[in-house]
Amino acid sequence: KFAVPVEILPFALASVEKRLADLGAEEVALRMAKQKDGPVITDNGNLVLDARFAIDDAQGLEDAITTLPGVLENGIFARVRPAEGDCLIGAEDGVRRM
Repeated sequence: KFAVPVEILPFALASVEKRLADLGAEEVALRMAKQKDGPVITDNGNLVLDARFAIDDAQGLEDAITTLPGVLENGIFARVRPAEGDCLIGAEDGVRRM
């Protein structure tokens, strides 16, 4: 229903776009800023791609995207299954639930 956000290193733009298409992305678009000209730039100076997939295997797709050279993170998060009311906090040693 929604595109998967994929944070990438700027120099890897063309390569990651192609590889996401090879993984089955129906559409890959560089996220553009709304209140300024140009693309969205993360706090770390990276770019965000929005990739639309028909997802059958969320964990497999998450693993495939994460291992692409130039990809830093993606928005699938299939391996974390919080219970209702849980608060998930990322830490150096993994994810903590509260």
